[in-house]
Formats: sequence, C-alpha cells, structure tokens
Amino acid sequence: MLHRLPAELLRNFVLFVGSSSCDLAALRATSQGCCSGITAELIVLIIDTSLARHSLDDLVSIDRTAPLSFDYLFRVAYVLEQGSDEWHVMGVFVRLAAIYRLIPQALSQQGPRIMLSADCISTHVPTRAAFHRLPLTMTIFKMIQGCLIYKGRSLTLVQEEQDGGAAGRGVGDIEFCVVTLVELPRLHSYRSCYKNSDPVVRENDSLYPSFSAFLLHSVMYRWCAEEVVGEKRTLFGTIHPRFLSRYRAIITDPIEKEQHGAFIMVDGQHDGGDVNADPTSVVEFRLVLMTGFRQDDSFASYMTLGQGFVEVYTTEGAARGVTSGSNLDVRLPVTMPKMRSVLGRYGLPAPSALFRTGHT
Repeated sequence: MLHRLPAELLRNFVLFVGSSSCDLAALRATSQGCCSGITAELIVLIIDTSLARHSLDDLVSIDRTAPLSFDYLFRVAYVLEQGSDEWHVMGVFVRLAAIYRLIPQALSQQGPRIMLSADCISTHVPTRAAFHRLPLTMTIFKMIQGCLIYKGRSLTLVQEEQDGGAAGRGVGDIEFCVVTLVELPRLHSYRSCYKNSDPVVRENDSLYPSFSAFLLHSVMYRWCAEEVVGEKRTLFGTIHPRFLSRYRAIITDPIEKEQHGAFIMVDGQHDGGDVNADPTSVVEFRLVLMTGFRQDDSFASYMTLGQGFVEVYTTEGAARGVTSGSNLDVRLPVTMPKMRSVLGRYGLPAPSALFRTGHT
C-alpha cells in the first residue's frame, strides 16, 4: 500500500512508476499522518514532468508562489494527465500563435507564455464533470484563450445556445460546428481517426479531421496578416502532369508517415458542406508545417497542397546582407532545404522541374 511507504520511497515511486493525481489526492486526504511524502514540492515535480512530456515546459507554467494550495496543484496535475497527444498538439498551436503575434509580444518575451493560474483553474476545472463537458482540445483552448488576440479582437471560443441545444460555436469571427461520429458516413476517411477529445469540425464547406487541425489552418489562413509578422509567399506553382500521382500521395498518405518530427501534416477537405458528398467531388487539401512547431523554432514555414498546386509560405527573414535579388536558397537557407526534403520523401523533384507553371 502506498500509505505504508517511507516518504522518500513514496516520492520515487510516484515520479518513476506513476500514480494519478486523483489517487494521491485521495491518499493524502485519508492518510495524512502516513503520507508526509506527498508534499507540494512533489506535486509540482509531477506537474513539471507532465509539462516536459508534452513538450510544454517552455510554453506553460503554474503559479509557484508560496504557500501553494494542494487543491490548486492537484487540479493542475489532473488537467495535464488528461488525453494522449491533445496537450502536445495544442502546444504546437501556442508556438505558432506566438510566432504570428496572436500572443502579445510583451507576454511572449517573458519565458512561459501561458500561465495556468489559480483563477484559470478554478474557472475551468470547478469539478471533473465540468472540465469534461467540452472535448479536451476545446477545454484547453478555453484555458489559454485569454492570451490570444488578433487585430485587437480576442480569439474567444463561444457557444450559442438555442432552445436548450447548441446552435453553433465560433472562435473570433470564424463560426464552426462539431460533426459527431454518427454523422459521418460509414466509409468516410475521417471516421478511422475520430477522437471525441478532438472531434471533426466543419466551417462552411470545409471539413477538418479535428478541432486542433481547424485551429492550425486558421492560424495559417485567417490569423496571419499582422504586419509585424512578415509572412510572405515565396513559391507558387502548378504541378507538371507527370508528377501528379506522387503529388496525390503527399496529400493523401496517412499522417502516420511523418518521420522523426521532420514535419507536421494537417488535413482538410472541401465537400460542399455535405459529408455524404460523392468522394470524387471532394477536394482534399493538406498543410505541411516545416518549422514553427519545435521548441527552438523562431519562425514558421509551411507548404499548402491541393488541386494540383503547391504554395510555400514563411516568416523566415533574409540573412543580413542578402538582397531581394538573391535566389531563394540564399534568401531562405532554412525554408528551402526543408521544402526539398519533404518533396524528396515522395520522389518529387525540385520546383524547377516539378512545376508546369509557377513563379517565386
């Protein structure tokens, strides 16, 4: 029994073998005399371990001001235990949000950018049932939305109620709705990857395999026009017919083909607003994020693929002394090699041979 372990052994057991925050909270409440090892310091270590496991230790922090409330710490630990990769993918969103200045610069320069304060936790985790009322990625978004602003407008997740039911949701000025698993046809491509914790969502005639995919696309397509960001389209072209089969593979291959964190693929499709549309009329599109999602990335670069086109966008700045007349490899020494690496994985050549038409 855990309550019979010496304090130091209990600490090591919890850190290296694992025990849920709920178990520890119950143990501390019922066996305080035998569990002096369950200290605030131990719970903070558990929280820090969870943050590191999700690659969030440089993005998210907690209130460490003494005296620390055990109730607060146990709730934070519980929140970070939930889900599988939902916290990680939302961390990717936060990194991109900082690059695209959706998080005010004053905050992004102060170390961890998101504070899970006591007020935040009490608001969003009043009870376990309340915390799980929304899909996990939406709950995480609500916990961080107070830091997100685009062109002076808060990017707040809202839900409208009508006649006792949800009429729709929105983030900022973008409206969307959740598509349940039962609404998807039996052979729909998004059924196999459906997660209740990160559900399929629709925005007009666009369908996304998850709420997190919708957010990542929104950063790139909707919330990217802050002047200080300096995003630019560096390359655009139409695929030469002889490469179309390989091009289709880069759009439709399973996302599991990502290797060693080299890039992240984010899918979507235009189905005319009808999940039952003839598959031959559905237009698949894919965003390939090449930089902007790692801890040491300071800029974002990505490709958009669909309908026979390739576009490359980046916020990478030209090196000092490099003129606008220099070729792209000189002007963008990180973006261009990464683009060629992604294309090369699918047997596609450099843009000069890949495109039928195009320009840089």
